[in-house]
Amino acid sequence: MRIRIVKGFCLYPALAIFILIGLFLALAIHIASIELSLGLLVAAIVSVPGLGRLIYKRDIFDPLVLMTLLFVIAVPSSILYILNDPDSSLATVFGTVPLTVLNKAVLLSSLSMACLVTGFYFAAYLSPRRKENRCDDRTRIIPDFIVNRLIKLYWITVVIRLATLSSFYGTFFVQNTIGLDPLANLKAISHSFNYIAYLLAILATFFNGDRRYFKRGLQMSIMQLVIGLLIGSKAAGLLSLIPLAFAYNVSRKNMRNSIWPVAAILIFAFLFTSTIFPIISTYRSIATNPDLETFLFINRAGPLTDITLSAVLGRISWLPSIAKVIMAVPQFIPFAYGETIWPAFVWFVPRVIWSNKPVLSIGTWYAHEILGWDPSNRSEAAITLWGEAYINFGVLGMIFAGLSLGLLFWNVYAFLYKDLKGFFKIIIYFLFISTFILSFERNIASLIASFGQSLLISFIIWRLVSIKFKNKFEKIGYFEKSQLD
Repeated sequence: MRIRIVKGFCLYPALAIFILIGLFLALAIHIASIELSLGLLVAAIVSVPGLGRLIYKRDIFDPLVLMTLLFVIAVPSSILYILNDPDSSLATVFGTVPLTVLNKAVLLSSLSMACLVTGFYFAAYLSPRRKENRCDDRTRIIPDFIVNRLIKLYWITVVIRLATLSSFYGTFFVQNTIGLDPLANLKAISHSFNYIAYLLAILATFFNGDRRYFKRGLQMSIMQLVIGLLIGSKAAGLLSLIPLAFAYNVSRKNMRNSIWPVAAILIFAFLFTSTIFPIISTYRSIATNPDLETFLFINRAGPLTDITLSAVLGRISWLPSIAKVIMAVPQFIPFAYGETIWPAFVWFVPRVIWSNKPVLSIGTWYAHEILGWDPSNRSEAAITLWGEAYINFGVLGMIFAGLSLGLLFWNVYAFLYKDLKGFFKIIIYFLFISTFILSFERNIASLIASFGQSLLISFIIWRLVSIKFKNKFEKIGYFEKSQLD
């Protein structure tokens, strides 16, 4: 057991250290700040275990690997974002964030990341050793009629979702009226059903490894990308292509052979998303104000490349958000002591029953109280999970959040994903990583609610296409009914 862990932890550490420290220090030298240079050095070092696991496991969707990659991207992106727009990137109601506070944010984020790595490998050390078995075909078969039903259901949700765009603008409309307009709530539910139906269908088409369905899976990915663009989603490329990359990843029995195609899909998704950022911003402006000139947004803001750089870096930069929280709490805003966390346990209670139910997301509160946004603006700012941990319990909160996530990541990985057994387990695993890792910019209550809602919708859809055909399952000798649960 000890050898197995050391291998995953220490394989090729010299290469990872050389590359990371070189890149991070080159960025720090450009900033000309000794304190920040040391902070970036620490961030580079704590990223080594996750990158070593990537080299050893060759699986980008391993939770520790995925979290490390996001951390490695977020840290330098934050610095570049600050250098590109130093005035607004560090501005708060209480003044501009000084470099000392920004360096504290780097160090605390690195500390929480180190705790996450520690928790992950500690849980791995305590777990019983068992041989991985990814080649049992009996656990990887989904009957053809289920795959076909899921595909048909997806296209039905596409028609419904497109129909809702005939009189209202998609994502932006829902975002600004959710919780206020029953129609907006209904639209939001239809959007969720469409995305979950896409996820189930795309994974079903690839899960069996049957190439007959690959073309249909690609068609659904393209359609989902088009829908994302029509509703004005800046993350359209990510929401459509990340499930495709994950589906391709799990379709390979030997996952060591799938890393490069998966990496290519993810890189293309990132580049595509970066390219459409300013275009979608213009589209939103025109949709909400028809009298606006087509390229007024771009003409006022400057060159297209500058808009893209600022917009993309702003969305993937965690450190400025955490630094702003550290500056405000507890000097100007007292610790919350769990006040933002406990609503996560009552997310399932409808507002029809509990009209005064607390708001799950605190992104709007953070935008108004710390960033100083216009109170009439209902958009949310990215507070990050670590930022919320600091708001509640300070440094101890970030340490506890890191350890808890590490323990949770390993257990979810070991139980749902390690052996690739059971289709619905894979669904739950993807919902988990897409919520708690890829949506790390949100607070814990909104993450738990989002995960719970997605899980409930997935279960409903799965039952619709499975229990209805119970007799047919029993006629398939090699296919165990338990695999559908």
